[in-house]
Amino acid sequence: MMKNIFTILIALLFVSAFGQEKPVQMENQSRFAVRTGLFSDYQGLKADKEQPTKKGKTRLDQIKSMQQFMTDEIWELESVVYDEYWKTGFSYDVSGNNTERIEYEWIDTKADWEKVWREQWIYDDAGLVTLIQEYEWDPVSEQWVLGWKTEFTYDDNNITLIFFYLDGNNWLLTFKEVIELDQNEHIAFYTAYYWDEFQGEWLPDWLEEYTYDELNRLILFVNYYYYEFSREWTPDYKREITYTGNTSESLGYVWYDEWILSLKFEYLLDDYGDMVEEIYYIWDEDEEEWMVVDKLIYAYNYAYSIDNLIVPQIYEFKHMLTQGTSYYWTGGMWVEGNSFEVNWKDTSTGLVSVNDPLIRIYPNPAANHFNINVNSTNNGYIFELYDLGGSLLNSIQLKGDVKLPTLDMESGMYMYRILLDGKLLTGKVLVK
Repeated sequence: MMKNIFTILIALLFVSAFGQEKPVQMENQSRFAVRTGLFSDYQGLKADKEQPTKKGKTRLDQIKSMQQFMTDEIWELESVVYDEYWKTGFSYDVSGNNTERIEYEWIDTKADWEKVWREQWIYDDAGLVTLIQEYEWDPVSEQWVLGWKTEFTYDDNNITLIFFYLDGNNWLLTFKEVIELDQNEHIAFYTAYYWDEFQGEWLPDWLEEYTYDELNRLILFVNYYYYEFSREWTPDYKREITYTGNTSESLGYVWYDEWILSLKFEYLLDDYGDMVEEIYYIWDEDEEEWMVVDKLIYAYNYAYSIDNLIVPQIYEFKHMLTQGTSYYWTGGMWVEGNSFEVNWKDTSTGLVSVNDPLIRIYPNPAANHFNINVNSTNNGYIFELYDLGGSLLNSIQLKGDVKLPTLDMESGMYMYRILLDGKLLTGKVLVK
């Protein structure tokens, strides 16, 4: 059954598989295992807070795919750009499996992206990942250097991942993860182990339990760490989730001989079921009230649903995610923080919707206007706007960053072409 439902795809969300008691040296850990969440660095919400990420859920999302391509127009997630300084690019095979992930750092002095990290995903004939190999870029030799690998095995409703570190010519064991699924193929338990080379055995480190309601919605998550002195699983953190209409609320508790309320997340969905806002609070024990801290706003292109998209992991959104922006609460007001842009490539033409860092168009959908931001030494470019029938509506010569009003445009979808520095960039913008 597993081989009929699982296609392994690389994740946008990565977390450490280690618990708190047995940290392993960073140089011995795979980036696949320790990479932080895509959004957390730009929310300012989950990093350095009292709650840990649900490692098991994140890992299952990385290796479970239910892609169904039901239309002729397919867009694949080409890259994610974080505040113009970090980019993650993706490649796929003909089946839509993510086969490569490369991370880049923007170098101002070179005015170009520099390679940093690479992952290669290997699949069997059934579409199951069997191996992930990780490389680090050597700028001196200008070559990829192999350093880590992860091997996968499948047994009924269990998935086992074993991680290795390359030391010279020898592959050394580092840790293991076991994901157990329930009868509905949702994660029930996630257990992490670390390899004790002196005893020559796997020792327990981290455990997570998941509970769902009758609609298969997660309502309780509890994680434990293994206390070696008592040889028992010790509670560490839990989250209780409730659902009301288009909103949900998650309360976080930490364990200090009893469960202590510590934080809260509020999630807002639009009418399509897409996440549009999440707000983070911490509990003020002195004032006995919630203090708002941060929020993250998501933007979508509603012209394309998940049926039109090839993505490197299962997403919970129903339409094309285009942008996320974080805000922090200070002085009684929200202040904009970091952001990320999601770029998509049309598989029929090979053209990228927005090719950061050269061009950034937002918001999309647009209400009263949309912005064009340019990062180019030339800065002069031609902007052309078309209707969906291919008729040219406007062609203008622009320079630098501009704001284009949409007041004279009817609601609907439009196509654009941008000629910049000898490159043709295309995409679509939705006017509300």
